[in-house]
Amino acid sequence: MNTVKSTADAMTRAAQIAASELKQLARDAGTRERDFRIRGDAKAIAALLANDPTIVERATEDLRRWILAGVFGKRCRAKLLTFEQNARR
Repeated sequence: MNTVKSTADAMTRAAQIAASELKQLARDAGTRERDFRIRGDAKAIAALLANDPTIVERATEDLRRWILAGVFGKRCRAKLLTFEQNARR
């Protein structure tokens, strides 16, 4: 599997997870959701990703699970399985 694309996909998913965690923190603090803008808090998302490596691990596992479930099609699943088999050698 193309590692550059899979890394980009995992980082996109990690940013989504971080954004949802920031939204939840804002809700817990009593801020209304319409007052919270993701575009204005890109630095906060980057800081959260830098400080919490488990988010990237969770995103990578989500991506792998989705590929194996066939969400991205059979070709992507076959590439992942081939990549994992070649990595063991």
